[in-house]
Amino acid sequence: MAKERVVLVDGTALIFRAFFAVPSTFRSSAGVPTNATYGFALMFRKILAGRAPTMGAVVFDAPGKTFRDERYPQYKAHRPRTPAELRAQFPWVRRVVEAHDFPTLSVEGFEADDVIGTLTKKAVAAGHEVLIVSGDKDFVQLVSDEVRLVDTMKDVTYDRELVRKKWGVLPEQFVDYLALVGDKVDNIPGVPGVGAKTAAALLSRFGDLEAILRSTDELRGRQRERLEAHADDARLSKALATIDVAVPEVAIGLGLDDLRVPPVDVRKVDALYRELEFFSLLSGDEARAQAEEGDFAVVGAAELDACLTDLGRDGVPVAVAPMVEGGVVGGTLVGVAFAAHAAGATVARYLPLGGESERGDGALPLLRRWAGDSGRPKLTHDLRDVRCVLASVGVAL
Repeated sequence: MAKERVVLVDGTALIFRAFFAVPSTFRSSAGVPTNATYGFALMFRKILAGRAPTMGAVVFDAPGKTFRDERYPQYKAHRPRTPAELRAQFPWVRRVVEAHDFPTLSVEGFEADDVIGTLTKKAVAAGHEVLIVSGDKDFVQLVSDEVRLVDTMKDVTYDRELVRKKWGVLPEQFVDYLALVGDKVDNIPGVPGVGAKTAAALLSRFGDLEAILRSTDELRGRQRERLEAHADDARLSKALATIDVAVPEVAIGLGLDDLRVPPVDVRKVDALYRELEFFSLLSGDEARAQAEEGDFAVVGAAELDACLTDLGRDGVPVAVAPMVEGGVVGGTLVGVAFAAHAAGATVARYLPLGGESERGDGALPLLRRWAGDSGRPKLTHDLRDVRCVLASVGVAL
C-alpha cells in the first residue's frame, strides 16, 4: 500500500487560539461575532495549502468529564468558563469543516487528544504519514519519523530533531518531562521546584521517570528531597499527561477508510464564506462575482492613488480596515480595505498585500503618503489596533 497523508486537526485547540488571536471586533455586518470562525478558516486554509491530505478529521472535545477528571478532580479545574461569544461560533466552525468535506469526531469520555492519538497509531500501523495540527504541546509525545506536529499559528512543524532542540528531550521522553515540570494549562502538578532545564538534564542522565525515582540516592540536597517527597505526584502527572492511543473503535465509530477526504468543492466553501462575509477568503471566481454584484473591487498599487482620491473626493471620510493573519501584535498584514459613502451609495475597495498576489507590490509608499495626510479624513474602528497593525509596515495613520 502506498504511503498516504493523514491530517488530524485538534479542532478545540484551534478554535480557542483563533478566538484570542483575532480581535473581538471582527464581526459580520449584522453584529454576529466571527473572529474565532475567521481565524479557524485561515488556519484551515493553511492546512490545505500544500499537499492535499488523502484522509483527515477534525476532532473536538466532547462535553462532560473524562477518565482524567475521575482520577484527578482538579484536572483543568482552574480553567474559566468558555466565553459566550466563543460558544456562539462553535456551529459556524463546524460548518467551515463540513464545507471542506472533512469528517468531524468527538467521543464521550475521551479528550480530542486521545482520539487523535488512537487514529495516529492506526494510520502509522497502516503505513501512512500523519500531520497533527494543534498548538497543544501534549502531542509532542506522538512525534516520530512518521508523525509531525504542525502549529499553524506559529508556522512551525515539529519533527523529532526540532522537539529535541526546543525541549531538550526526545518525543518518547516527553510525558516523563511533563511528569516532572507539570503543566499549568491543564493543572497537572508535576514536582515542585523542578523546572525545564532540570527535567531535561535528569532525563538525559537517567532516561525516564522511573529510572530517576529509583536513583534519587545519586542526587543531592533539595532535588533529592523533592523527588522522593513528590514521587506519587510525578507518577500521577505522567498518567494525566499520557495520551490514550487505545480508544475503542466502537467508541470512535469510524475507521481509517471512513476518513477519506474528497477534493474541495470551492463553490460550497465560497457560499459559506459569502454568508459569513469573509470576502478576502473567497476563491478568484467568487471574488470577481462579488465585485460585479456590488461596487466592490480589488485594486493594486497602480490604481491605489486614484482610488483613494476618488473615494475621498469633496472631503468625504474614507473608512480603512487592515486585514491581519494572526494577532494584532506579531501578525501579518495581508491587505487593507477602504470604503466611502457618498451620493447614497457605498464604494469599497480591497488592496491585497503579500502572498501569491503581486498587485500590492509598491503600494506601501502610496499608503504611507495617504495615511499621513491630515487633510484627508479617515474613519476606523479600534484605532489603537489599527495603528499598531499599520505601524508594523511603517504606515503612520
